[in-house]
Amino acid sequence: MDEACRDRSVRKLDMAIIIGGAIIPNRMEWIQRAIKLAQVNSGLGRPQLPLIDVDMPRKRRRLDHVPELLFAPQPIPTLAEAPSVDRYLTAQRESPFVIRSYLNEGGQSVWPAIQRWNDPGYLLSQVGRGRCVPVEEGSSYDDSDWGQRIVPFEEFLARAGFPGLCTGTMNPSRHRPMYLAQHSLFRQFPELEQDMSLPDYVSSAPPATASFPSYHPPDTKDGVIVNVWVGSGSGEIVSPAHTVSWESILPNADL
Repeated sequence: MDEACRDRSVRKLDMAIIIGGAIIPNRMEWIQRAIKLAQVNSGLGRPQLPLIDVDMPRKRRRLDHVPELLFAPQPIPTLAEAPSVDRYLTAQRESPFVIRSYLNEGGQSVWPAIQRWNDPGYLLSQVGRGRCVPVEEGSSYDDSDWGQRIVPFEEFLARAGFPGLCTGTMNPSRHRPMYLAQHSLFRQFPELEQDMSLPDYVSSAPPATASFPSYHPPDTKDGVIVNVWVGSGSGEIVSPAHTVSWESILPNADL
């Protein structure tokens, strides 16, 4: 199988996951096997590391004007340490709170993704070449020129902070911000799920709070939805103020 044929085959299989949902029993397993088979037969499956040497920018863009900050009358507290599940259920679940460094080395729930996902070679070695992902284009979903597109995974990584991945097969002229948002990334790329774990709070099944007595968890097999948000960085992506329908844990990592 040549590279062009490989790319077409893998893209169609990814589209079956992204758009079709692969909802028929066993279809997801079949699609994942077919993707790996196409990658192996092309000789361009999982590349050996290191794939490339990329100098990741570490500094944030300087703001020439700092807007006036608006503070909530009831600021969200930052806890000195993560509460136990018992304390969470008895004292913390009624209101939001912040835990610093919870996922970093030295925290109580270390995620390998914090280190591994800094390396585009690692990401590509796990999922293989030719994959594609759905992204939002534009700074905010309420912008007039906001849109959605399915792009090669390597093109998204190049726009998200690894410019050394740009090749002749990509379009480096597209400079609009890209946002991989609310996507079941681990369903499409189960190889990456090993790099994270669900905090114990997710499995504690807290009852509805007094402020939201009609609350019910997501209608899934385990009552949990796992999504991934990855933006192009440098403050390009803005999410307008909004609410969500479920109790949420929002791990935040500046990779």
